[in-house]
Amino acid sequence: MRKLVGLIGLALLLVSGAARAEGRVNVVASFSILADMVRNVGGDRVDVTALVGPDGDPHVYAPTPADAKKVADARLLVVNGLGFEGWLPRLLQASGGKAPVTVATKGIMPRKMGGHDDPHAWQSVANAKIYVINIRDGLIAVAPDQADVFKANADAYLAKLEALDREVREAVAKIPQERRKVISTHGAFGYFADTYGVHILLAAQRLHGCRAERARHRRYHRPDQACENSGSFSRKYQRSAPDPADRGRDRRQGWRDPLLRQSDRRKRRCPHLH
Repeated sequence: MRKLVGLIGLALLLVSGAARAEGRVNVVASFSILADMVRNVGGDRVDVTALVGPDGDPHVYAPTPADAKKVADARLLVVNGLGFEGWLPRLLQASGGKAPVTVATKGIMPRKMGGHDDPHAWQSVANAKIYVINIRDGLIAVAPDQADVFKANADAYLAKLEALDREVREAVAKIPQERRKVISTHGAFGYFADTYGVHILLAAQRLHGCRAERARHRRYHRPDQACENSGSFSRKYQRSAPDPADRGRDRRQGWRDPLLRQSDRRKRRCPHLH
């Protein structure tokens, strides 16, 4: 009898677990930081996939056909915006996906970097809070029946970010102003520097050799072609996404990505590409 009751309980648990999984919102985030934010806001009501993982580099990322499938299956796509995902237009075209796109930087006044909008806005906690609000609203739009959960999770997350902001300001305040300097090999911390009064010193000798590569990267990824929704992309980027395993060409589909063969070489020669 006890064995039968145990089996019935296990069966009910499996059924309820499957039902919960079916009710989750399938979200694709462009990179891992956004994915973390989505998980904090969505909790157990979302399944989140990051196209570029924590060990990847969104600046030289090359979408694959598998990524196009992920985008096609998503109910919501969350991107940074401000030209950060220069590869997004062709990925959207390749996927044929119709999911709404939430741009996490919506409402943020971008700072300029090298004549373009600096996309690394999350480095300021105040901006990160705007990311959270935009993600919350995007989730509510696709799953209004879960609105109360998303709002509660977002409020709790915003409280943590508020505490983090105070912690950072208190830590910086203990450092004499003339010593608030950080040496970096990547110019991604401008928002942090502006917000918290820190001076970022770029290791110019490391970055000097990357100028030509950065110029080629900007020409190809076209940061001015930031995508706000699935329809706003330039026609010249309407092509399928490349598979790195095919070394720049998929003979079955007949497309070619001119930068793919160079990507590994660029990363070795210019690890701080921006």
